[in-house]
Amino acid sequence: MGKASRRKHQHHNSSAPAFVQATTNALRPASPAAAVPRSRLSEAIVELIEPYRHEATTLRIYKVLVGIASLGWNLASVPEAERETQIAEAVHQMDTLDGVAVQELIQTLSRRKNSLFPHDKRLIVGCEVTTTPNGYHVTVTSARTA
Repeated sequence: MGKASRRKHQHHNSSAPAFVQATTNALRPASPAAAVPRSRLSEAIVELIEPYRHEATTLRIYKVLVGIASLGWNLASVPEAERETQIAEAVHQMDTLDGVAVQELIQTLSRRKNSLFPHDKRLIVGCEVTTTPNGYHVTVTSARTA
């Protein structure tokens, strides 16, 4: 290979690492505070309700638990001063015999969400629970907040 060919070859190959480096930098993960949640929100909800799953002995009760967890998840992003009022309003709209217990459960799940998933800012806009041969399957629809 002649001198001119070597230079052309070296110049051609030297641009590749810059491109690779630029691509690598672009694909590097963002800081944790700005990171996009990597897990499915349905999996996060199932993890959120884990301490209470044994009490959900029927599909109906499991759906109620997932609904309350979704409410707790969304309320976790509301400022603490407003949260109590919104929880009380939500419980008032529910047809429940024990509003105090439901209110405490929502508060507990809201705190648990902030503990387990502090950087996840998605809001739940819908959820569905179905039965499968392996148990219950949770599907969650979400929206990202600004």
